[in-house]
This record gives sequence, C-alpha cells and structure tokens, in this order.
Amino acid sequence: MIWTHSIPHPPVPQFLRETLKDYPEIIQDIQEVLNRVVTKGPPRFDWAYDRLTDTLSAHCVEAREALEAAHPAGVQPNPALEERYKSTRVLEGQELITYLLEGRSIPTYILNGQGSPAAYAALNKYNALVEAKRGPSFDELHDYFQTYKGAFE
Repeated sequence: MIWTHSIPHPPVPQFLRETLKDYPEIIQDIQEVLNRVVTKGPPRFDWAYDRLTDTLSAHCVEAREALEAAHPAGVQPNPALEERYKSTRVLEGQELITYLLEGRSIPTYILNGQGSPAAYAALNKYNALVEAKRGPSFDELHDYFQTYKGAFE
C-alpha cells in the first residue's frame, strides 16, 4: 500500500511493539491494518481498535492451531475440555495449555523434553499474543486519531 497522506502512519502501540518484538510479521500486519483504516473512509479510533483486536485474534488462532499441530503424540486431552473447545473454539491461557498438555505444567513439559521446537515456538507466540490482547489501553492510537482528526475531515 502506498501512503498518500501528509500525516504520519497510525502507530502500532508501543506495548504491542515490545510484546511482539520477536514477531515482526505480526507488527507489520497490524501496521498495514491500521493504514487501511486511515485510507478507507473517515478513520475512527473504534474502527482501528476493532481491526487491531481482530488481527491479534486471527494471529492467536493461527498460533493455537500451530500448537495443536505440534501436540506431543500419546498425550490425550481432557474430554470435558475437548468438548468445550470443539463447541466454542474458545480456550485461553492455562485452560488451553491443560487441554493440549493434559495435566503437565509448562516447566515439566519443557524439562522433560517432550515438545518439539515447533511446539515451543507456537506456545511462545500464543502467549505473546494473549499478553498483547490483554495489554494496557491503546491510548497512543487514540491520541493519533484525536491529533489528526481534522486532516481526515
């Protein structure tokens, strides 16, 4: 996308840049989403916030699916959690870890060497995305839209 505005790009909030520093492709994806909000119609903070959180959620699902794909053979998930996951596709944090690793704490799982590098990478990515989604407010992004509000009218 070619930037045609005289104002700066909307910022990816600093907290997200720090939390996702190991995932520059996600930061770039967020930047592109924010840029599209500004170039398509009158930009509004609530639209930018919604697109940003949608993008984080989509990457979270991808990381969760990668973690499932790297799940160690022979470890059976809890049937109750499995049923809930299949019906809602919503499990987060420790509940997801329990579902995938069934009773193994992350330190034990790592210490026992039962995970592949892909499993560790997916888990780290998933955890970073969950932290990003639960992070502080997006005041920096809100301030951008307030500062440049006149440029879009």
